[in-house]
Amino acid sequence: ERGATWRWDASGSLDGRHGWRIGGFRVSGSASGSGSRILIDDDRPLPVDGRASGRLALTAHSLAYTRWFAAGEQSVAGLGVGLVRYALATRVEGELRPEGQPVLTRTLRYAVDAWAPVLRVAWLRRLGTRWRAGFDLTWVRKPSGALTGHAIDAGLGVEWQPLDHLGL
Repeated sequence: ERGATWRWDASGSLDGRHGWRIGGFRVSGSASGSGSRILIDDDRPLPVDGRASGRLALTAHSLAYTRWFAAGEQSVAGLGVGLVRYALATRVEGELRPEGQPVLTRTLRYAVDAWAPVLRVAWLRRLGTRWRAGFDLTWVRKPSGALTGHAIDAGLGVEWQPLDHLGL
């Protein structure tokens, strides 16, 4: 079952060459299941009922600086650096009910948050006086600590600017 999901970001430019971008997202979800089995214990059948459930939430917030370079008359390319903060929280609960035995329960939780560097490559092309299109590719690598790994985020978009300094 998918839980709450949201995403936000804002970006801007100082003198057309120095850009900034802040943003964040959250994805969460849960799942559960149950079942019954007959286990063999010392050649005796032992009916067992069980259930398990779990939750996961991932939240990230980022801040990046991008240096824009002319890439033709109507296009710009950008290289950027920044930071991202990830927070991951999980919870798993389980319960076993062997017939004629005490109920066995277990809950495991894991939570971690970490900062990681961001590298960004972007390209924008003007499509008219109020429209532009582009893509960006962001790479995050966290080689040490409790949360390790790398992630790539790619985006393709079209922007409309109804006012000179405001776009959607």
